[in-house]
Amino acid sequence: MLMSWEVIIINKQERIEAVKATIRKHKVENQEEFAKKFKEDHGKKIVQATISRTFKELKIKKGSDGYYDFEEEQRKKEEEIKLKAFLKEVSFRWLDSEFYILGTEKGHAATVGARLKKVYGEQIIGTIAQDDILLLMSDDSFDETLANLLPDEDVDEDVDGEDSP
Repeated sequence: MLMSWEVIIINKQERIEAVKATIRKHKVENQEEFAKKFKEDHGKKIVQATISRTFKELKIKKGSDGYYDFEEEQRKKEEEIKLKAFLKEVSFRWLDSEFYILGTEKGHAATVGARLKKVYGEQIIGTIAQDDILLLMSDDSFDETLANLLPDEDVDEDVDGEDSP
């Protein structure tokens, strides 16, 4: 039985961020399992009513695979957040028609390619990754999407296909 002095109160924004982090990190099939993972991750107990209320607010539902996850629209937003974190590490890009070469920190190119394909699959024809270089092939509509994701600073852009100075 939970005694009143054992309850650890966190504010709503902290709880929401903690719930998001736990959902991103773990695949859970039920709310009891979620509560255990939440306690492991954050050292705080969360009751079933709070889980239900927070899941509803964050649009977290059980998917066709049987695990809780964000609904499609929210999942796309979550993936974009992750992508922007990876794309902060882009060292250069080369543009020629619908081909992009993105340089990333060592070991991140495959992850960036997979996440881009997952979120923007309808715009991306394919990706080829090698440790810290990603070749991306897309349709014309991807220019603006990529421009919004890439950091503005420290990115060399070569539109005509020739080397930058």
